[in-house]
Amino acid sequence: VQTGDSVFAMGNPLGLQFANSVTSGIISASERTIDAETTGGNTKVSVLQTDAAINPGNSGGALVDINGNLVGINSMKIAATQVEGIGFAIPSNEVKVTIEQLVKHGKIDRPSIGIGLINLKDIPEEEREQLHTDSEDGIYVAKADSDIDLKKGDIITEIDGKKIKDDVDLRSYLYENKKPGESVTVTVIR
Repeated sequence: VQTGDSVFAMGNPLGLQFANSVTSGIISASERTIDAETTGGNTKVSVLQTDAAINPGNSGGALVDINGNLVGINSMKIAATQVEGIGFAIPSNEVKVTIEQLVKHGKIDRPSIGIGLINLKDIPEEEREQLHTDSEDGIYVAKADSDIDLKKGDIITEIDGKKIKDDVDLRSYLYENKKPGESVTVTVIR
């Protein structure tokens, strides 16, 4: 799906009284990164942004393209007096992986590389200078499991040859390309 594509949001806004409602709109951004609160803490997630009306009760409903293909699952919207028409959906490729894991294992196992991290761009410039890099792209290893080759203070710049700008790039790569327990090759500044 691309920015400008027409989409339709389906769901039950405000409960059963308006069940099976459909609203239309466009994809305003096909790769929007937003902050989301999860059971594991705050994280950044990659979502589709749409101006199709997504109201309470629409979460979990389908976001489809003009051919009826699922492109996302409606998940949230920004609700403020100065904001109108900013809704978000989880991309269908991410939903597919999650559903497959739930069906097969009854739970979701996410790959991890065993680190606590800070995005370089989130480190103040004067502190970043002490890390011997002037780049804002990369991930600072704040802590590392004892059984891995990474060390506190390493700066990850690539994973399996793919440049990594931040934790969203890292998680997206891992979730889309790796299974728990699989190895990765990282390029670091040490």
